[in-house]
Amino acid sequence: MTRTWRRLGAALALTAASAGAAAADADTDTPAPPAPTCARSPELAVAAHLTGRTAELLRVLPGLTSVSEAGGARADLPLVRGQAGDDVLDVVVDGVSLAQPSHVLGHGLVDSHGLLPSLVADAQLVGAGRAAGDPGRAAGAVLQVTTCAAGTPTAGAPAAGALRARHPDEVTASLAIEPGRFSPSEQARRLSHRWTALTTPTAGPGRLVLAAEWGIADGAFVHPQRHRRGVLWTRWSHQFGGATLDLGVHAITDRWAESGLLSREQVAAGFLTEWSAADATQGGDQARLRGWARAGSDDHARVGWRATLAHEVSSFRLFANQTLYAADAEAGDQREFLDDRSATTVRTEVWRRQRWRRAALRSDAGVEVSLSSAALQIWHTQRRARIDRCFADDNPCLDALVGDRRLSAWLDQRARRGPLTLAAGVRLDQLTWSVDDEDPETGQSPATRGGDAARARLIPVGEARWQVSPAVTLTARARGQTRGTHALAAVDRSAFAALARIWTSELSVDVAPDATLAAGLTGWHVREDRWLAWDAMTTSASLRAGAIRTGADAWLRWRPASALVLVADLSAARVRARAPDAAVEAEVPRQFGSVAAQYRRGRGLVTTRVRALGARLAGTTGDGTRLSTTPATLVDLAGSWTTRWLTISIGVTNLLDQDWRERALVRVTRPSRRADLVDGVIESPGAPRTVVLTVGASR
Repeated sequence: MTRTWRRLGAALALTAASAGAAAADADTDTPAPPAPTCARSPELAVAAHLTGRTAELLRVLPGLTSVSEAGGARADLPLVRGQAGDDVLDVVVDGVSLAQPSHVLGHGLVDSHGLLPSLVADAQLVGAGRAAGDPGRAAGAVLQVTTCAAGTPTAGAPAAGALRARHPDEVTASLAIEPGRFSPSEQARRLSHRWTALTTPTAGPGRLVLAAEWGIADGAFVHPQRHRRGVLWTRWSHQFGGATLDLGVHAITDRWAESGLLSREQVAAGFLTEWSAADATQGGDQARLRGWARAGSDDHARVGWRATLAHEVSSFRLFANQTLYAADAEAGDQREFLDDRSATTVRTEVWRRQRWRRAALRSDAGVEVSLSSAALQIWHTQRRARIDRCFADDNPCLDALVGDRRLSAWLDQRARRGPLTLAAGVRLDQLTWSVDDEDPETGQSPATRGGDAARARLIPVGEARWQVSPAVTLTARARGQTRGTHALAAVDRSAFAALARIWTSELSVDVAPDATLAAGLTGWHVREDRWLAWDAMTTSASLRAGAIRTGADAWLRWRPASALVLVADLSAARVRARAPDAAVEAEVPRQFGSVAAQYRRGRGLVTTRVRALGARLAGTTGDGTRLSTTPATLVDLAGSWTTRWLTISIGVTNLLDQDWRERALVRVTRPSRRADLVDGVIESPGAPRTVVLTVGASR
């Protein structure tokens, strides 16, 4: 842990020194750019008024949902279009990926806790429509997030229903209360608060954005995790000549406690109440620092280039008892997960625009190198004290050094002539894994988890877009993609299915007759090869069946009056296994959607939203019984009043106090120390009715 904090301090000092040197060398005669404004799409403007959590803010995108497994301690597990988890979605913020490959708890995790909601300006879920050179790993889809700190200030009038930030400097305080659920003493303990600050100083060259958050957060939003965290986001950009220099630092420290996943049997037997834990089974802490530097030509340059360097160091520790007492009836199956890592990414890209026979052409090419190393450990713990040896094969330990090395090269070509646009691209990914087994009991045995492996994939991309009329656009897309594999699973030669292929095709129609109305419908089809999944609880890899997924996403944005905005979306998915004797699970509901309205009059603003979540398969028990979660309807309501410098907002999430589940898994558990083993369901309950009071001051 001390070594990690030294690395954090060194990286922070290096980034600060780079920013200072760049500022000193800048042309001081260049006038400072205007303070940035932040224009949001209608759906993000509505969601931002209803929630203070980034994970909730991003749920509004059609086809995207997320669960906070283990109360958010495992980070957010974003799911898209009927997929299960494990590296099907990458999240890219301002061109930098947030994914954490080969994590001690799994693969493909994305931690959005450090992304402040007030900074999110735009978010787009991109599947088959991605270009070969788009940032992010070659996952099934990418969520591209743009912050208010990125790019130039928004020009022109905002889109229908967009929310424009009025002031460059603001301070906000939020207090969340869960009424009617606890005794007075417990209710006082369940108060959550968060303090956020955002400033954009205009003095000096370039543009500087500083954002910070501190408080006890997320406890009122996801049962019953209590996150005590601090977040710092800094970005400095400067234009010189026809180029732009960006420097950024993102730091987070987080500590959490209390239970995450609960057993239905434990709740029914009274050993654990629904909203609290008689035996706190989970806690942990993390620290993470990410810095990046980007330099390159402006996007509108005829011939341009861009280079990016990003580096991250992090330390993660989690205590978890997710199988309850299944493996150890006396002490409980308490485990300690440790993850110390560093990751570096270097990316260079060039492009050229030209015209040929009345067609506008653009060619893009680039290379990216990504290096990641991590020390992963899993210890069996007894009353939070380490013991020297693991118990048995059904309760293993892990001690390994893991390395992931990825080399990617791509070429994209786009041509537009009149109403028709054609695009094609190809990407080559070469991934190499290495695992050093440091466990003295397994390192030299045939059962060692150590080894090396490599695999390359060629990824084709194609798109055709036809502007039927000024109001109607038809688009067809196809893309070959890959699902990454945890390094500890990739070296398992007995079932080698690393970098499994995912083939995606889409057909969509978008309609926008005027500035007040827009709608769209997308049908999609996904074919997945079988793939290797890593299970941290058993420290073993298992081969998962390939799947065929089909579905549709529909969305509507309408502004019938200047003061009223309506947004709606609906998604449906169907999943089946490619092999007749195999079974697949869908952690995303088969159907889910939402309808929201926002009304503004004078200084007041009222927003309401109804979300409907269909049932989803939790899994199959040993006797073949299929267990599913129950559908739920969630109602949120918020209102605010704004003066020249003060904003007061009050909101209620889950107004009807609907009982619902973030996630449900079938797992062998022991309801208590005295009970027998059962093949039951582990659940992560959703949020109870919560009142959130927010006061913001700005200038």
